[in-house]
Amino acid sequence: MKKILTFLGSISIISSTGFLASNVIACGNPLKISELNYNDSKSNSTLINDLLTKNPKVYSSYKGEGTYLEFKLSDDKTKLDENYLNTDSVKLEENLYIEENISLDGGTVDDFSIFKNTFKELTDINESNINGDSSIDKYICTILGKKNESTFKVYVYKFNYQLNQDNNNQSLTYKYETLFYKDIKLN
Repeated sequence: MKKILTFLGSISIISSTGFLASNVIACGNPLKISELNYNDSKSNSTLINDLLTKNPKVYSSYKGEGTYLEFKLSDDKTKLDENYLNTDSVKLEENLYIEENISLDGGTVDDFSIFKNTFKELTDINESNINGDSSIDKYICTILGKKNESTFKVYVYKFNYQLNQDNNNQSLTYKYETLFYKDIKLN
């Protein structure tokens, strides 16, 4: 437990000094991704309703103050009212961001519970999981779609990151993979 607390405390130091960006190794994993399935009584319309009523932020970047949109539809609710394109940085924890060498399909949604409550595959997954004493898994959902389109995609990514210590040097390494997707029709 002491190593985990030290690890999390070190992350804040690393990310605030700029040391993180020069010591991150990233890799995507092009494994076959599986399609998400709805929980009982859930559907495209319940997911869309949750996105509209819970009003999560959809980030395209966490750099600086962060760039985000809200999930919006056209007045007749048949088309997207915003572009939800690629994400160029990711927030893993409160003071931990990956800002280089990253590109996710879609904007990251800051409310994992919307998807956890909607899809069978996510029901038993916690947004963050501590593995052993130095590795953490973080699950991130994105929405990919263009303004005036009647469909969008949901993606679920798994990030695994850990603090590496060698003498007085610390570095943070990470890897990520796309686990799931779902095509969503608005009408």
